[in-house]
Amino acid sequence: MSKLTLEESRKLPEDQKTERYKELSPHDMFLWRISDPGNPRVISRRALTKEEEEKEAEVNRQFEQLLQEKFGDSGG
Repeated sequence: MSKLTLEESRKLPEDQKTERYKELSPHDMFLWRISDPGNPRVISRRALTKEEEEKEAEVNRQFEQLLQEKFGDSGG
């Protein structure tokens, strides 16, 4: 299987783009996913359980503490 470049893949007929996607390098796959205007995705967030909310709050608190220790007061 030959490696396909992102530019080459953009020139392919629509019916071949999906089939040949796997020939792209991992980096080109990423670029394709974030730049493909014909492939919009809606990302929704389901409601968290109480336990998940508490865990997320703790992770956020730890992250904020790390930022504070690393960079100090940002004035915000």
